[in-house]
Amino acid sequence: MSDTRLSLPRFLAERDHAVGYFPGDNGRIRIPSRDTTAIAPAAAVYSSLHDMTRWLRVFLNGGTLDGRRVVGAREIEAILAPRITVAEDSPFDEFGSLAYGMGFYLTSYSGQRLARHPGVIDGYAALMSFMPDRGLGIVVLTNLSGSNPVLAVLSYAIYDRLLGRKPVSWIDRFPSAEQIRTQRKPVGRPQRAVDHAPMSLALQSYTGVYRHPAYGSIEIKIATGGANALNGQIHDIAFPLHHVGGDEWEVSEVRWPLRKGLRMRFRIAPSGRIEDLTTPLADGPTYLHNPGDLTFTHLPANRPGPNSTTDSINRIGSEDAKHHQ
Repeated sequence: MSDTRLSLPRFLAERDHAVGYFPGDNGRIRIPSRDTTAIAPAAAVYSSLHDMTRWLRVFLNGGTLDGRRVVGAREIEAILAPRITVAEDSPFDEFGSLAYGMGFYLTSYSGQRLARHPGVIDGYAALMSFMPDRGLGIVVLTNLSGSNPVLAVLSYAIYDRLLGRKPVSWIDRFPSAEQIRTQRKPVGRPQRAVDHAPMSLALQSYTGVYRHPAYGSIEIKIATGGANALNGQIHDIAFPLHHVGGDEWEVSEVRWPLRKGLRMRFRIAPSGRIEDLTTPLADGPTYLHNPGDLTFTHLPANRPGPNSTTDSINRIGSEDAKHHQ
């Protein structure tokens, strides 16, 4: 797999590398690349169609490639053995019950055993699937994340033809981009602050420790040498916050899980004290288009901060994007 890279700098150094996009209401939006080393098991392989098909052939050949054993046959069987039952049923009759093995979703398609692994992140989407009993496999790589049915439409249309089935009009089984936009539920997100609007409170009022039950603590302090500037820290990551208007500050740090342009908003309680801090910390670069805020509660001044030994360290992971076709 000589075209495969395991770091963002190596990937970006390649002359012919794909750029990621996200489907917005007014067309495709280019998504900037970011270093995902912190969640490397979920998002640190940059590869080509050529290399992915070589990896696929290892599973189709029971662990051998180019006449050489790469993985033991027993290990291949163990990887493809169902471990967890997935309760969600496919809406399509062609598919059987769904389970999860070691890195693969396991089901059947038109009576044939099918293993697949989808992945979606930051403007890229991929689907690798294969039928081990038939020696058939398909890899689809795209540079469009979000609601992108191309992965499934191509894969299952090709399987229909390889199996000699009457082709299904898969493209008609998935909603169009326009249908997705019109059916999208509005997200309860506050209006963005008016740029350069004054702060509601004195700068000192925004400082303190803010706690989330899963993501740990963010500590906010006044920055030295900058008007209306704050410094923040989450775990071992220190970052500057620049005031953009009202009670909103913007992050310029790009280290995971932060990213340049992410905004943090402070909410004021009726008592006049800052009640909490909200930010779409975990949504990735598409958060402006698919927002989902996390709320960090402002702790009393005598509570321990994020560097205290009583504060647990939480590791932020990434869940596989599932396609239950």
